[in-house]
Amino acid sequence: MATDSPSRVPLLWLLAPFALGIIAGRLFPSEIHAWFYAVLIVLALTTAVTANRRFAFWAATLLSTSALAGYVYIAQTDNGFPSPHEYPDREATLELEISRLYESTHSKARGIARITIANRHLEHVQNRETYFSVAPVKDERFEEALRIGSTLRAKGVLSPLDTSETGTGFSSYLRNSGVSLLFTRATAISIDPPRGSLDQWLYELRSKASQALKLGFSESETESGPYRAMMLGMRSELSNDQEQLFLENGAMHLFAISGLHIGVIAACGHALFTLMRIPRKWIPIPNLALIALFVMMTGGAPSAWRALLMIACYYLCLSSKRQAASLNALVLSALICLAVDPLQLYLAGFQLSYGTVAAILLYGVPMGNLLCKKWSPFATMPKDLWRASHKAIDKAGRFIINSLAISFAAFIASFAFSIIYFNTIPIFGVFANVIMLPLASLAIISGFLSLAFSTFFLAPISILFNHAAHLIIWTMQSCLKSIDQFGYTHINFSDPATPALFGLSLALLALLFHGYNRAWNFPVRWLTLFPASYASLCLAAGML
Repeated sequence: MATDSPSRVPLLWLLAPFALGIIAGRLFPSEIHAWFYAVLIVLALTTAVTANRRFAFWAATLLSTSALAGYVYIAQTDNGFPSPHEYPDREATLELEISRLYESTHSKARGIARITIANRHLEHVQNRETYFSVAPVKDERFEEALRIGSTLRAKGVLSPLDTSETGTGFSSYLRNSGVSLLFTRATAISIDPPRGSLDQWLYELRSKASQALKLGFSESETESGPYRAMMLGMRSELSNDQEQLFLENGAMHLFAISGLHIGVIAACGHALFTLMRIPRKWIPIPNLALIALFVMMTGGAPSAWRALLMIACYYLCLSSKRQAASLNALVLSALICLAVDPLQLYLAGFQLSYGTVAAILLYGVPMGNLLCKKWSPFATMPKDLWRASHKAIDKAGRFIINSLAISFAAFIASFAFSIIYFNTIPIFGVFANVIMLPLASLAIISGFLSLAFSTFFLAPISILFNHAAHLIIWTMQSCLKSIDQFGYTHINFSDPATPALFGLSLALLALLFHGYNRAWNFPVRWLTLFPASYASLCLAAGML
């Protein structure tokens, strides 16, 4: 049973060994001596010289060069972290420029910042990234001024991050985010709003967007909370019950500004600029600018920047008229991400984003196309005789088939990662996302149109789209509550075998590429046994 012929992905020759080199560098760390660079240069020159000669030898040198480059790169990056002996815990008064904020409480403000000014004896920590946990000043203006780009002055304890942790805990997350220091037990002295005009303008733009999304709702109503959380990434607007409902059913990703949001905004922007009669070849320029503005306005989450990079690479591959633009764009964007920062490979967001999209392109889309060929509800009737109802049934069936295939592929790809990072698996996640993803897309489209019309001071139309989005999100919550009534909606894990699960996820990715390369020309029983076996092995590893 085969799908259409697979397309070439030449950059995979660079990405795969480069990523494996990064993994090897973390598993088998070593000091980087001069001979590492000498070997790397020799391999690179040999690869260039033998490019048009013996393919087997050229391929071996290319793979070796890329793998060694990844190994050296991650080793250099890891060696840049300070050791506890080099920077013992000490009291410090620091000035911080906030680059990322986590959900804060009335007692603590938490996030990541760059140290701009430090005590004289701590000048060596300037410009380093630090995690901060600061008790805020008892002033209403503090909470208003606490935002990305603000300058925070505080006194607390500065300590090096424990880089010995190799698991999936918070210290590991901070390390892989480039953070090398911890600033805790701190008390705020003062806070100033963003000094840059761009930061201030983005904050005002986000405030206006939040107000536009609240049009049509009274101040006392909380209905706009999930809506603004979905559109602007303001997860603090969700109540505890709402957050738990989406989390247990595997739908919490809908409130993180990531691939879904950026993809929908990109499609809306493309349609908008098409209606404005902008030439097709020039549309990527204003559309990418629009997406970049949305990403910065919503806080510049790494997942959003990765999605923007994917779309930019897609436009680039599309303009080059290469086959399989989407798959080549995915590989190109991953290669750029790792070339900029190899630590991203160890972030859950990177693994989930690229793993899920790869599974959709390699497995979900081909399976959807394959199953749609089997869908023929009116095979005995010529298409010329089909009525509107026949066409509607045929299109609805194909939509459901493709949605199920894509959702199933995403579910399988995230199976191991859900156990590793969240210690849970939503049993009905694959079916819930078939409903949630189209509904969330409609809600984001409504939000985009609401913001667009509010820009032109057409508040009544914005209110109409706000209420449409609210109705959609209410429907989503009702569906999830109905699923919850079944009970046993998720499986929890206490201490999963993380190395085994990572190994299974790598094996899955290799099998997906192998199946794609073979055009999924396998017997039907193998196509059904493959995902079932993978899920069973992940469950076994999670329960070990």
